[in-house]
Amino acid sequence: MSAEEMLAARPGLRDGGHEFFAWARRMRAEHPVAHDPATGTWHLFRHEDTRRILSDPSTFSADLERVMSIGAFTRGNIATMDPPQHLQMRKLVNQAFTARTVQNLGHRIRQVSDELLTRVEQRAEFDLVAEVTYQLPVVIIAELLGVPPGDRSLFRSWVDDMLDPPYEQLTDLLDDSAVMRARHALDEYLLEQVHQCRKEPRDGLISRLAFAEVDGARLSDEEIVGFTSFLLLAGSLTTTVLLGNTMRSLAENPRTDARVRDDPTLIPQLVEEVLRYRPSFLPARRVTVQDAVVAGVEIPANSFLSAAIMSANHDEAVFDRPDRFDIHRGDSSHLAFGHGGHFCLGAPLARLESRTLLERLFTRMPDLQLAESAIPIYGNPDVFGPKQLLVTRTRRDAART
Repeated sequence: MSAEEMLAARPGLRDGGHEFFAWARRMRAEHPVAHDPATGTWHLFRHEDTRRILSDPSTFSADLERVMSIGAFTRGNIATMDPPQHLQMRKLVNQAFTARTVQNLGHRIRQVSDELLTRVEQRAEFDLVAEVTYQLPVVIIAELLGVPPGDRSLFRSWVDDMLDPPYEQLTDLLDDSAVMRARHALDEYLLEQVHQCRKEPRDGLISRLAFAEVDGARLSDEEIVGFTSFLLLAGSLTTTVLLGNTMRSLAENPRTDARVRDDPTLIPQLVEEVLRYRPSFLPARRVTVQDAVVAGVEIPANSFLSAAIMSANHDEAVFDRPDRFDIHRGDSSHLAFGHGGHFCLGAPLARLESRTLLERLFTRMPDLQLAESAIPIYGNPDVFGPKQLLVTRTRRDAART
């Protein structure tokens, strides 16, 4: 089949990605760089090529505005900035995500985890996403930002409205009324938080950004809103989706499930393998600054590139038996958190949140199981993970700590 025919035959992910794994294997072998004339997108599938475009901003720009007008989604977004602006903005928030700062959050993460589990541990069945895995990272990131505790409940509907609709191209989202309403509501909320912080400074990253300077200039309200919006969405979704994918992966691999529950020291290895096997975010997008050659294919300047992270994470040139879920592979070369200058600054926090919650979950609810095999996922092709995960207690008298 031609590259165009193969791209048109791309499978969905409702089966957990298994059909995609087989399709991506063929793309890596036959069409590692494939051009879609319908959208003008160049798709990349190999680990080496994905890592390269993430490492070379002088050739592959993160600024998508070069080729499409989507400022509503990229303005102030650190993920779509190039040096030197990216480096300047990153310095402003590094203090909120340093290894020491994250480790100091350990007690709070454990405390929130236990509070959330206490609310549901007497139930025979509940939605793990809505009640637990969504709540934990939202509480933590909201506290880091300095958002009032009572406002956290507002975020869920906005997030769902922005992530539910499927789309072919990013510009399609600009015509989706539900997406844009949610986007505007979030931006207006954050803008009000910025205004309040400028009048009355308080603890939290929003307040620090309101008075921060980059090369002697203050950040504009619009820049702070775009920046904090990205942090809020990415900071909450990464852990939520990672935890949901962890439960799904364990349900598919009962021996690994039993091994991890018996030995919690394996949880860090489990988290890394889930990140590789089912990464939370699927595409890495770049724009060619100049003509470039990738995997022997000539790509013109100002071309839009979309690298498939999950395909890169299943590249047999890097990972042995990549479509096998194996927590003992001991390889941390996955690209779930990106690579290079744009490596996810929240990665240590997402790892700590996931490890802590899983440890508390397996200790307090050792009998927890998925209630059904059909798992609804987000329609947005950028995000891979359950938006709902019904679980059940198989033994009501299970030991609890």
